[in-house]
Amino acid sequence: MRVLVLIALMAVLLFSSCGISGEQLSSGSSSSVSVTVEGEVLGPTMPPPDPGTTSGKLEEHFHPLMPPEQALLDGVVTTETLEKEVPNVLILSIELPGLAPSYAQAKRLNGQIRADYAVYLDAKPEDYPTLICGYVFPVCEIRYRVYNLNGIYEFCVFTEFYSALGSGVESGVRRYYYDTNKDKMLTETEFFDVLGYTPERIRAEMQQKYGFT
Repeated sequence: MRVLVLIALMAVLLFSSCGISGEQLSSGSSSSVSVTVEGEVLGPTMPPPDPGTTSGKLEEHFHPLMPPEQALLDGVVTTETLEKEVPNVLILSIELPGLAPSYAQAKRLNGQIRADYAVYLDAKPEDYPTLICGYVFPVCEIRYRVYNLNGIYEFCVFTEFYSALGSGVESGVRRYYYDTNKDKMLTETEFFDVLGYTPERIRAEMQQKYGFT
């Protein structure tokens, strides 16, 4: 239980540093390690968001989580796309990230990401009426964003659920990690270890920033 709490705190701390709020569904840097965030990217079909707008176009529902369209990082590819609309039943709009086959564990990473979203990708027409509960004419949008932290790629896959007829938005994020320097996947704990986030440091920073004890 203690380990799970620490991982959750690490996620909050990292995303507060990166300026992302975040699959928990809802609605840095180290003194010894220099970490730079560059190449924030997204699936290649997203238009630049217009701050403050809430138009009915599917892509714009991701503002403010999503940045404007940018070039993909070296080796990052879009592995899955799905656009499906069944009038008055469901809308699916999905893009998933992955790595090019030249990376040693690309198949493992890509397979894990796909498996996490297979319920939507592999859904059959008879599944659509009950695939997303809680909304009339539901929409499921899935997009991604990738960070490069000194050769450590952090894949963030964002999901949003809402009604095409108008509703609040339920959003969440899943994260995946790949060390391109050592050409291997990382667990979330290993990812934070690389950044120098020990349990003691996490507790101290969470207490300082948020008053957590």
